[in-house]
Amino acid sequence: ARLAARGAGAMGLFISGAGPTLCAVCDDEGVAEGVASVLHKLYRDAGISCDARATQVDSRGARLL
Repeated sequence: ARLAARGAGAMGLFISGAGPTLCAVCDDEGVAEGVASVLHKLYRDAGISCDARATQVDSRGARLL
C-alpha cells in the first residue's frame, strides 16, 4: 500500500489508530483523490473490503463545542 500511495504521488503513508486506518499525506487535493482511488483498487483487487476518502486537515485544530 505504501509503494502504491507513493507511486500515486503521496508524500507518505502511515497507520492511524489501532491499525484499521491508513492515512496518506498529500500536498494537493487532486493527488489525494488519485491516491484514494489507487488504494481502493489495491484493496478491492486483494478481496479486502474498504472505504477510501480524500479529506482535508481542519486548520482550526481541536476545539470544545
